[in-house]
Amino acid sequence: MKHILMVSLTITLLISGCGTAEENSSGTEKSPESHQHSLNASKAVKSTALLHVNSAGDNISETSKNNSSENENTNKNGSNKEETFLKILTNYNNMFERIKSDVDYDNFNEEYVGYKFKTIKTKEQLYNQFTDIMTTDMAQTIWSGFVKEGDGSLYLIPRDLYPMFNKDNPYTIEKSNEATYKLVQKHKSELHGIFDMEFVFTKLEGQWKINEISFN
Repeated sequence: MKHILMVSLTITLLISGCGTAEENSSGTEKSPESHQHSLNASKAVKSTALLHVNSAGDNISETSKNNSSENENTNKNGSNKEETFLKILTNYNNMFERIKSDVDYDNFNEEYVGYKFKTIKTKEQLYNQFTDIMTTDMAQTIWSGFVKEGDGSLYLIPRDLYPMFNKDNPYTIEKSNEATYKLVQKHKSELHGIFDMEFVFTKLEGQWKINEISFN
């Protein structure tokens, strides 16, 4: 009986010792001050992480704004060029209207088969009427077949007008380089038939002008 009691006591002491060791090694309770310190450290880490995320987010947002601004500028510049080209082509369509008032339709000259201009005396003077929208060479290409010089005067030969650009029909604008663009439109009319019109715009001395026209 005594032996049994001794064994029981020994087992009880061993169990108590193990419990104390476990409590000291892993189950030791933290003081309120220590627990609060851990919470503060955790909050500081989270705050730093959030600050980093927000900062990165702001940078991305700012980058997006810059990219959007660049895209808007690009679109705006492209749009400005298109508006410029369309304005030039409107003037191209109205070239005949520019000189119409200078033609004396009451005097048809049989020898030169045309109507005499009142103030414009030479072909060069006529070509200069259009140098704000095209090169002199381009004006010559268009108008040389419409006029004839003779007897110190210039005469307008009656004939069908050049093909017109129709802004209501589809067209494309292609960039060749910073100073050259090409506008292409399919022309369709009973007078001229069906073909592609190509207008090449070149920037000369800071001004956009038609430098070439082709009908394919």
